[in-house]
Amino acid sequence: MHETHPEAALPWYRFFWPWFIVVLLAASVGAAIATVVIAFRNQDSLVDDRYYESGKAINQRLAAEANAERLGLNATFTIDELTGEIHLELGGDLPATPEHLRLELSHATQAARDASVLLAKTGADRFYGQLDAPAAGRYYASLQSEAANGEAPDGAAGAWRLQREIRLPSREPLRLGTSP
Repeated sequence: MHETHPEAALPWYRFFWPWFIVVLLAASVGAAIATVVIAFRNQDSLVDDRYYESGKAINQRLAAEANAERLGLNATFTIDELTGEIHLELGGDLPATPEHLRLELSHATQAARDASVLLAKTGADRFYGQLDAPAAGRYYASLQSEAANGEAPDGAAGAWRLQREIRLPSREPLRLGTSP
């Protein structure tokens, strides 16, 4: 007696395993496409395309920070969390107080949240500025003097920079440089 297998006469698409393999392959292709789309929509903002120019500026920044330490510079400032008003007091042994200071707040992970504020002199060692949008989170604060035309000043007394990591908002005054 011959035994017949009715399953052998059926076409391939009537079986479970070919469909299982096709669905598995289609799912992996779909996941790969989704991963590529996510990667291009959310590019890493921490990568600098101008790494060579940024690298050359490191020695200038280090010299400016060393000059600020040599001059004993410090700054104490507050940022109003509702209005964004910045009140800063500069201390140290500067030969002349600059007319403007530049405060840069660089967000730790999101470049879109960075802010740069020009602070105007309002008193002997007091400065005022205004943030465009409220800042919250972990930032790197950098303070340096700025000439009236918007460029960093030249000369030994002008080339200084104070820098520190801060958390915003803060109810306490924030300090940069040596303690006042």
